[in-house]
Amino acid sequence: MLVEKTIVDGVCRLTLNRPEQHNTINRAMLEELSAALVKIEREAKIIVLAGNGSSFCAGADMKELFDASGRQLASFSVLGKKVCAQLEALTIPTIAVLQGHTLGEGIELALSCDIRVASDKTTFEFPQVKMGYAPGFGGTKKLPALIGKARALELLITGLAFDTRSAIMLGLINQSVPHKQLDKRVDDLVKLLMSYDSLAVSAIKHLVNSGEFIKETAYFSEQASTPEAKLKIKESLGE
Repeated sequence: MLVEKTIVDGVCRLTLNRPEQHNTINRAMLEELSAALVKIEREAKIIVLAGNGSSFCAGADMKELFDASGRQLASFSVLGKKVCAQLEALTIPTIAVLQGHTLGEGIELALSCDIRVASDKTTFEFPQVKMGYAPGFGGTKKLPALIGKARALELLITGLAFDTRSAIMLGLINQSVPHKQLDKRVDDLVKLLMSYDSLAVSAIKHLVNSGEFIKETAYFSEQASTPEAKLKIKESLGE
């Protein structure tokens, strides 16, 4: 299996599983990942996306790209965009766990998750320009939206590597932790998110992603008036 899927107590862990190739992405991996995301919200309350071995994902499989025709490359790009769109459309939280080589299409995949937590030993890079092609999984749209046009252009057209300190400063990742603490930090974050009301989390995701400001009042009034919310509000008052 190129994507391992486990679900325990509502936590779905999706693991890219080509460790010898630093989890480089080929079409078969994308197909497995896409299939794993279908109806996942019926099975899990949170998703953790990680890579097996020393790296998260070192980008696209270069051998497959070399052997592919223009039509096959277009199909690969479309499928990559589909998988990213599936991740973005989920109503449950998604966390990308980044370590080692996190490059090109691997970063584009991570950008589709809600929260990105990285080991302090992670190395980032958009190497596509060095090989004469542009990103294909939506990076040219998502990266400027996240960190700004000028900074996105710098990363994309220079192809220079950068570390987690730079990634934090750019706003590309949410957290950077010592490598040995990465798993614990992710587990703590999972426990925190799992302790919250799933409808509230889903509503926040929808509002942030859709920009439907008018709906905010409806979500707020409906959810804050539930017995569960009233109880928590009362507890916060110390009563």
